[in-house]
Amino acid sequence: MSLRISRRHFLGGFGTLSLLTLSGCSALPKGNQAPQEKWIFPRFSQIGSRVPPATPLNARPLRLSTLEALSEDGIFFFYDDHGAQFRIRSPGPKKQTYLVEELFEEGHPHGFSWGTGAVAVLKNGRRIQPEKPALLRLAPDGHVIISFREEQTLELHVRLEAYDISGETIREYLRTSTNMPTQAALFMGPEQFPAGSVAYAATLWVEKDELLAPSAKAFTGSETLEAFSKRYMKETPMCLRSLPGKDVRPIGILFEKPLQAKKIRRKGRWTEVEQTGLLKVYPTKRGSIFCQKTAPHPLGTARWHLEYVNGTRTLSVDIPDSLDALSFGMSEANRKHLLPGFSEEQKRRSRQVIPTYLWKKNGKIRDAQFRFNAKAARAVHAAILASKPKRERWEQENENEVTKRARALLAKNKA
Repeated sequence: MSLRISRRHFLGGFGTLSLLTLSGCSALPKGNQAPQEKWIFPRFSQIGSRVPPATPLNARPLRLSTLEALSEDGIFFFYDDHGAQFRIRSPGPKKQTYLVEELFEEGHPHGFSWGTGAVAVLKNGRRIQPEKPALLRLAPDGHVIISFREEQTLELHVRLEAYDISGETIREYLRTSTNMPTQAALFMGPEQFPAGSVAYAATLWVEKDELLAPSAKAFTGSETLEAFSKRYMKETPMCLRSLPGKDVRPIGILFEKPLQAKKIRRKGRWTEVEQTGLLKVYPTKRGSIFCQKTAPHPLGTARWHLEYVNGTRTLSVDIPDSLDALSFGMSEANRKHLLPGFSEEQKRRSRQVIPTYLWKKNGKIRDAQFRFNAKAARAVHAAILASKPKRERWEQENENEVTKRARALLAKNKA
């Protein structure tokens, strides 16, 4: 059973709301007032989407199986200053199966991301959120397969690699899904993990293609893929999501001709057949409200593929290797496993085309976020609590009017 973690549990009390994104290395003065303290954040190693994710430089690998890692206390996951625990609860109904449970804070990412930060999986044109792990079974080679309770089951294959991180700096192991330091890590001191601390690097994959929705709010303004292709054929391209990084050049796409469904009659029924075609890829301007080309000529071409994926009509895009993976929102390590795409989502009385990622079957995703054993998790918890006053002071000194109002509204609602 999936439970809401409470203050009685080991990881309780991580509910601090973070309303700000850190944007600099020192506090800015308000008006004519000088800043009370210069905020200098620590340096981090092996960060960003260009480096291999979850690859410790100094930690010693341990001979510890995935099943052993998930036994007893299991593993602990941190999303900024929010914690979760995932573990085997008891043997399952069949041989080599196990019932599992997860303790987490409602409303925050937890456990395994099943797709580098996605908010939902699409099945038959509708979003589902695999929140409740139910059963784990052991594969012959030692990795595990996690099944979820939702009606349209997602099976997630997981392999964990264990590292002895005793004596390592805690903040270095707290990362986001894009391999950047979490906000909690930015305010930590030089605290180190105690003896017996273990970190786990996770590799995830699926046995069949899956569709992931990376955003709860992103949309394209079109109801069908045909309308979407007509909308982005002329001057204004469709911008693809990009990641931050040195020399990253955002890109956008334009269709050469509009899409048109092709159908054939099979066994008395009309069935749509798969199609492929080409898109033009242009450099685009970063940070503009509307997508804008920065050059009249394309950087190259990309191939699109139109098909149904798990009952969802989808157009995926294979960006050529000559273009930077960060320019379309993917790390170099995962660029061939997660393809940018656009899918028709079914709403109650309509449909809309939304940005998606196509997770290719057997495409092994290396997660940038570490998991921890109980001893390491206690050290992370203590470091987060110790850094909390410093973080709160920084947020208050850098708070703008919008976040002030949001914080006041939140306090009013809680009251």
